[in-house]
Amino acid sequence: MKHQSKIALALCAVTLSSVLMTGMGYSATIEAVHAQSPILLETPVAEWHRIRTEAEKASAALQKRAEEQAKAEAEKAKARRACAFTDEEVTMMEYIIQQEVRGASLKHKRVIANVIVNRVNSDSFPDTLEGVLFQKGQFTSAQNYYNRKYPPDEDTKRAVQEVLNRRCEDLSQGALYFYAPRWTAEKTASWFENKLDYLFELEGHRFFR
Repeated sequence: MKHQSKIALALCAVTLSSVLMTGMGYSATIEAVHAQSPILLETPVAEWHRIRTEAEKASAALQKRAEEQAKAEAEKAKARRACAFTDEEVTMMEYIIQQEVRGASLKHKRVIANVIVNRVNSDSFPDTLEGVLFQKGQFTSAQNYYNRKYPPDEDTKRAVQEVLNRRCEDLSQGALYFYAPRWTAEKTASWFENKLDYLFELEGHRFFR
């Protein structure tokens, strides 16, 4: 009989723990257990409370670990970001890049996006996306954010998301400036060529640092 009680107590612990983890009530637990094996009701009340308490603690511990893991994943995702940004700044960047290089390749749009991020992370420019995008005398295409003449296409949106979340290779070589000789006045082009360090050319744009 003593051995049988120990077995009953063990079965009780497993059953109660399982039920508590799925959110069933205490009284429902007793009824379910009793229907299967009346001998379990011989377990002292104190033991029932102890088992219930341990099961609740185990459940709470599992919940805490899940929350900590979710928080850690969120921190990792944040750390992977190229720079801090808001949803509105993402939209700004999409519209501006769309007007800057609409019709260009995905690679080209990624490089332009990286130039913007490079500026945010440089001591020579504002430290926010909005500050960089709307800095006086820099991106004249910022007007597209207001008039919405050229809505960003899927490649532009993809390029912005990939660059901001570090999901693609940075091919900008640290570039901070670029211009298109075809559309730039000679005096302005001369400033780029004589004052900055040339890096590379891509699809009609020359990039500098």
